[in-house]
Amino acid sequence: MSDPGAMQRGRTLAVSGPPQEAAAAGEKLRALQIFAEATSSLPGDAGIEEWLGRFLATMIRLSDAAAGAVRVVADSGRHLRLVASAGLPPEVAAREKHMPLDCGACGLAVRDAAVHAEGSALACATHTSQAWFGG
Repeated sequence: MSDPGAMQRGRTLAVSGPPQEAAAAGEKLRALQIFAEATSSLPGDAGIEEWLGRFLATMIRLSDAAAGAVRVVADSGRHLRLVASAGLPPEVAAREKHMPLDCGACGLAVRDAAVHAEGSALACATHTSQAWFGG
């Protein structure tokens, strides 16, 4: 007797139908993998900022990014505070500790309460005057 779920237990996902359905199924599987990795190390006794750093490392690896940063709205409500970064040169991370609330994709994400993907870091270069961002 065949097991209909056998194809979905491993890393391979078999989907029959139009290519769009297969692509959508692949995206859902990737999202589930990210969710599983993120929740496997929830804060517990460690602080939320430490967990955000671990989550950042996971996201950088999964997205093949060169660097990344996690920001939170500062207690004042007027700035973004850098709580974790990876791949940024020390001088860039130092300049990025507190940024204006309207800064680039991060500021848009706060303002709109939505995800914003930025293909360019030129806004970051403008705010920090750091050539590392390509500005």
